[in-house]
Amino acid sequence: MLWARSSTASAARISRITGRGGAENTAAGFAAGATDYLTKPFDPWVLRAKVSVFVDLFKKTEEVKRQAEQLRDRERRAEARPDDECVVLVVEDPRQ
Repeated sequence: MLWARSSTASAARISRITGRGGAENTAAGFAAGATDYLTKPFDPWVLRAKVSVFVDLFKKTEEVKRQAEQLRDRERRAEARPDDECVVLVVEDPRQ
């Protein structure tokens, strides 16, 4: 089993690498929490590509979380402003 060993530990189990093939073992790997399943022997380039995709997905997910938090902060600040800071524009029709 391949485990992440960094601050990305929340995405701990990336892939299951095993000598056991077959649909039943693949299903068991996913049921155990694997997000991908490779059987041995595997191509190192395929493994690198898969890990790269998962790292990119993790980074994008973190960016979306950060942006959502920024939006929540902006909404809280907008709600906290007193009403007297609002600008009201009254336009009178000069024909009247």
